[in-house]
Amino acid sequence: MSRFAAAVASAATRTPMANGAVPMAQDRVLNIDGDMLAYYCAGNDDVDTGIARSSLMGKIEAGMRASTAQTARIVLTSEASHKGYRYAVASVKPYQQQRAGKVKPRNWRFLRDFMTEGRLPHELIVTDIAEADDELSRLARLPGPTPILMSNDKDLRMVPGWQLTWTDHILVNVNSFLVDSRDKEYGEYWFWKQMIMGDPVDTIPGLPGQYYTNAKGERKVRKLGEVGAGLILQGVRSTEAAVKVVREAYENWYGDEALVHMLEQASLLWMRIDPSDPFDCLSEGRPLHTLAREMSGAITQIQSRINYAKSCEASANADSSGQDSDSGTAEHALRAVQPAAGEGQGCSGPLPLDGVCESSPALVVQCVTRQTGERDEALRSDQLFRIPAWCRLLYPAACRTTNQPASSAVPGRRGQATA
Repeated sequence: MSRFAAAVASAATRTPMANGAVPMAQDRVLNIDGDMLAYYCAGNDDVDTGIARSSLMGKIEAGMRASTAQTARIVLTSEASHKGYRYAVASVKPYQQQRAGKVKPRNWRFLRDFMTEGRLPHELIVTDIAEADDELSRLARLPGPTPILMSNDKDLRMVPGWQLTWTDHILVNVNSFLVDSRDKEYGEYWFWKQMIMGDPVDTIPGLPGQYYTNAKGERKVRKLGEVGAGLILQGVRSTEAAVKVVREAYENWYGDEALVHMLEQASLLWMRIDPSDPFDCLSEGRPLHTLAREMSGAITQIQSRINYAKSCEASANADSSGQDSDSGTAEHALRAVQPAAGEGQGCSGPLPLDGVCESSPALVVQCVTRQTGERDEALRSDQLFRIPAWCRLLYPAACRTTNQPASSAVPGRRGQATA
């Protein structure tokens, strides 16, 4: 061995080169949106299931490395979940109407089953009464290890605490009413902005428009989107200011029905801390708490729709089981799936994961689909989007299917104005 080679070997022994990995932190837990994992990692219909599985495992591992979390927790929405009765709460437009009849990626079912069968060495929570988003919001407030939220769902940007961006793995500390990070808004401000601009992905209309008078004294309607919402909330940096401004905007459009529509949209949009409570947004410390007393009438209206949904659900369950069932309460709101343990049972053990192909350490492969998880018609499979049968009964019961304000609005507020 030459002197140079010997010197290199000696230096390597004295000062070994680090691999650049950040040490894991035992006081951090990464809470991952499992619904998003199933969509995002499924890929196109020609993607092999093994690649989709490797993509999912690689995504989890990459998130843990980026957040320096030693443990991960995956949260899924049960396919039979009533999603916090959001289908019943919605009256202006049917909740998630755009998803009805659409087709999921071919590997979506495979990845869902892979997670729910406990094949991953991570904790898995399946919520039967709400959405994974609500459960992730609850977990973000738990004491103990520092929770870090990882999702590609923009709705969750309102949740406080640490968040790990989905694609570039940047940590964002949501520690105030409004946090700007890489041209995206986080914090409670984002909730109020959605209260105005809505959420087209989930068919939540928000505030459809705003009346104004032009220079000629003519009454016109201004449609509201993200830009319009930003203008209404310009300079708003507190809950108190947001309540006042947004309430005035809803009164401008809905008149006497402003509070019931405000509560409806808030119940749909708010990421609940108590997933079982449709009116969690009114609880102490929540955005609409100061309006709780004034909204008693609104609560009664919306609760009547929820009660109707519960009766439909109970009837559907009784028909399917041949016996009466009370769906008003769920004994098992959350189901924890035990993670795999032991040699050959985890995601990187020597035994086959599906009984067919040999397993190997996961490759960090990402097969990205569109943000909504839906793809072009030519690439879709025959797996239809599933809505519980009893939920379909609620669609005909929607009070309105347009964005027009209620007929009982303050006189002069409705009119025949056009944009």
